[in-house]
Amino acid sequence: MNHTSSIILPILALALGAGGMKSSAADSAKESPITGKPSDPPIELKAAWKAGSRYALHLEENQTMQMNLGPRPTTSETTVMQDGGLEVTNAPDGRRGLDLELQALVVESYWGDRNVIRFDSLNKATPNEGVGVDLLKRVVGGHLGFLVDSSNQVVKVDGIKELMERAQGDIGTSAPDQRRDWMRDILQRIYNEDYFKQWVDLGALPGTSVRIGDSWTRQQEIDVGLVGRVLVTTTNTLRGWQQQNGKKCARFDISGGFRMKTDKAEGFLALLGLGVQDGRISGKAWFDPVLGLPIETSFEQKCTISGTLPNFGPPGAKNKPQTFSSPWRQTTSLTIVQSQPGADPQPKK
Repeated sequence: MNHTSSIILPILALALGAGGMKSSAADSAKESPITGKPSDPPIELKAAWKAGSRYALHLEENQTMQMNLGPRPTTSETTVMQDGGLEVTNAPDGRRGLDLELQALVVESYWGDRNVIRFDSLNKATPNEGVGVDLLKRVVGGHLGFLVDSSNQVVKVDGIKELMERAQGDIGTSAPDQRRDWMRDILQRIYNEDYFKQWVDLGALPGTSVRIGDSWTRQQEIDVGLVGRVLVTTTNTLRGWQQQNGKKCARFDISGGFRMKTDKAEGFLALLGLGVQDGRISGKAWFDPVLGLPIETSFEQKCTISGTLPNFGPPGAKNKPQTFSSPWRQTTSLTIVQSQPGADPQPKK
């Protein structure tokens, strides 16, 4: 569950001409002091999901993009919050089986001052509004299955096809809705294996003992849905001990960068000639040695998105394609809000 590799570029916002949830104030919360020194004994940062246990997870992503199109720039904002319940079982050969239930989902999107998408699966009083909210409603309650090996690598993800079929639902004899179909296609491309792996990924930890001040590096290639492959390089540095959520945790900091593998979009939005410049990552994580897991990971991603909007006018129109260069920022946090240990089950046959 380490989000140092999560690169979710503003594809939903670009595709819908919209953005999402308002920024969280958590970034400015006052921190406890960090203690410890390099001469202290090594700290073991070896994590594992414990069979028989259940965990409640909360994921929050806040995204802002300044769209420099037309005579006046417009700000796009998007917030996505998701709650998940994770149950861990044994599997053959020392592996673990993980079942993730998507229990709650909130999506809110703004284009300037206009609220273009509002969806909250837990709020029954306020109506949901926007294209495709019926698909989002049916995502809630869906399940994903993971197979994790003894080194914490996710080797298999099941249930994505079934989740998309659940979201689509039975449209029966309803009239075709091009915007709804577009939303379905976008959701299918965003909800891929690499997106869901970030919920349970423990690969950013060194898997061994390290001293305060030690650093380790991780490189990954990630499929970012509508855009294509993104190359991510991060360096993690153990800072010391810090109180977080009432627990004494090993704190490490995250820094690095990201770029498109081919320097431009390869997927659904390739027609924009989308490019990413100056991609940067910074963040922090807290590892609870008693639980044996990072209880919280938070980080910020920044870059500049550039591209060209084609001329969508009628044949013969003299409108010229528009180029744009837009600053983009996203904050992401993933927290284990509750854990429930259980009996170690026998491996499933």
